[in-house]
Amino acid sequence: GDGPRADAGMDSPLASSKDLPDEPFDTPAEKVQATHLAQLRAVVDRMTLTCSGFKRHDTRTLELSEGRVRIFSPGSSSSVKSCIDVGRDVHECSLHRGWGCGPKILLLSLSRPPPARRALLRGRAQEQKLYFFEFASEDVAADFHREIRALRPAGDSREPL
Repeated sequence: GDGPRADAGMDSPLASSKDLPDEPFDTPAEKVQATHLAQLRAVVDRMTLTCSGFKRHDTRTLELSEGRVRIFSPGSSSSVKSCIDVGRDVHECSLHRGWGCGPKILLLSLSRPPPARRALLRGRAQEQKLYFFEFASEDVAADFHREIRALRPAGDSREPL
């Protein structure tokens, strides 16, 4: 007869999603999605700092998701070389200008326990590591910078060890 339909519950989430406000027209959908999911991925140049400025060292894929930055092996988009817990390991995250460009070089300063083998050799409780990554666009660099800073504990004022 005219009783409740068995699939009525499955229709309701679709109906309610139509009531959500549209996203602002000036914000690209991929940026909205990346910000809300805090999942970003980019191919970047790993830079070294020389006396005359930045120099390209190699090309890496960076991925930010689930509170971690994954740094892939040079030239690889599948082999992860380092996995960094942002809330625990990132000491500093800042944006810098490159040669003749805007702020698209991301500095990541890490402080974390070294691999056991190196800890025994050097007798250190913490290992310091600096990374400079140059992004193809200032917008993507700014997205990574904003998300990494948002993942760090509020009021974090860790000093270098």
